Amino acid sequence: MTSSDGDLLILFDIRLGKAWRGFGLGPVLASEAIWALADAWRESLRR
Repeated sequence: MTSSDGDLLILFDIRLGKAWRGFGLGPVLASEAIWALADAWRESLRR
C-alpha cells in the first residue's frame, strides 16, 4: 500500500502447522519476511 508518507506493508495472516504452534515463531517468521522484503526493495532502488 502506498501513501503520501511512504509505503506500508500489511501482513494479514501467518499460518503455522500444529507442530510449530506455541513456540512464538509467528512473529519471528513475520519479521524475517518483512526484512527480506525490505532488502529486496533497497536492491530495487540501487538499479
